[in-house]
Amino acid sequence: KDQVEGIRELVESEGLPLLESAPMVTMRLESVRGVPVGELREAGKIPGWVVRREYRSTYRNSLNETETTLAGEWPPEKTGSPVPVSVEEDMAGDMGVGLGDTFTMNVQGIPIEARVTHLRMVDWSRFNLNFFMVFPEGVLENAPGFFVATTRIPEGESSGSLQRELATDFPNVSAIDLSLLL
Repeated sequence: KDQVEGIRELVESEGLPLLESAPMVTMRLESVRGVPVGELREAGKIPGWVVRREYRSTYRNSLNETETTLAGEWPPEKTGSPVPVSVEEDMAGDMGVGLGDTFTMNVQGIPIEARVTHLRMVDWSRFNLNFFMVFPEGVLENAPGFFVATTRIPEGESSGSLQRELATDFPNVSAIDLSLLL
């Protein structure tokens, strides 16, 4: 967290925009409506990939431009326990949850009970920082995590200069040139 502003300044000093920045916290699905996911998987009520995957979720009190509300309200009017969560529509279907349903996420050893208070559609075809689950602010800030930030290098230019500066000033930050992957 303490490096986000410095990275923003570095990116902007290179004449580049900081397009997005989001915190990420790693977690696993533990139970749905109080039933352990292993039991749900054995009964064929939940796909294996939903149980096996490691979720990288975020926290924020707003939707981004690739998200549309389908049901409920975001941000929630109140927080507490269970924690209100916004879930992407297809993920909610695979988990077998809808508005008002609860599930437990294991956040690196700490169980957090969540309640679906918002369902949203995500345009996955757009290259934005999109998530299956969005938690409200005030819940995950102290959990171990990391930040992801995006910028855009003008076509025909190299990201080498920015990567070199990042490696010098922030040696624990990884820079990935996605144009090489795309």
